[in-house]
Amino acid sequence: MEIADLENQLAMLRDMFFSLQVSFNNLLNVEEQRKVSLPEVLPVVDIEPGSEAILDSIRSGNHQILQLEFIEASLISREKVASKAGKPGFSIGVDYMITGESTSPMTDAAESGRDAIVFPMVGITIPLYRQKYKAMVKEAVYLQEATLNKKADKVNVLETTYAKTDKDYRDANRRIPLYNIQSNRAAKAIKILETEYATIGKNFEEILRMERQLLKYRLELEKARADKNAAVAFINYLMGK
Repeated sequence: MEIADLENQLAMLRDMFFSLQVSFNNLLNVEEQRKVSLPEVLPVVDIEPGSEAILDSIRSGNHQILQLEFIEASLISREKVASKAGKPGFSIGVDYMITGESTSPMTDAAESGRDAIVFPMVGITIPLYRQKYKAMVKEAVYLQEATLNKKADKVNVLETTYAKTDKDYRDANRRIPLYNIQSNRAAKAIKILETEYATIGKNFEEILRMERQLLKYRLELEKARADKNAAVAFINYLMGK
């Protein structure tokens, strides 16, 4: 009965693996049936936990922070444009008038030998709706302040998120050597029990129990490795990598 239960669990895990393989391939936009190669031992990536350099990278490279900085830059430009639009404008130019008659309409003053009088021109433009532009400047300033507040709030949220992820990284990093040691101890215990069973024919059930314990430790070890890599990947995401 126990073997039948284990075979059923194994079949369920194989079906689950197939479903996850299809989902993974769809994320990569490749054929659903493409085989996913898995290493015998999951490699792990190390980072410096609690690093101030990582926090600096999050503050400067996170995509949400960069988005707010781009919005802030556009609002500064909007403020400058509105401020200039509300100020008087000046223009300087020249005009001329030809004196005398020309023999051809396509002939200019120099070619016809006629004289031309040059007039210097100075113009000034006064905006009629200055209050409108002042309001636009104030709006841009208020939006800048709101964006700065959003940026400060987002930095606080990201720092909190990093602290939680850093805790997960430390926890997974601590579990890896623990379950390595526990797995080795369980394997040694199994050898002792197998020797005892071969000698006096006792403790067969204890061997089965210890084998289950060994399997549990090995599964927990792989889970710790996966959790550590997941934490590293999320920290890289927070840094904008």
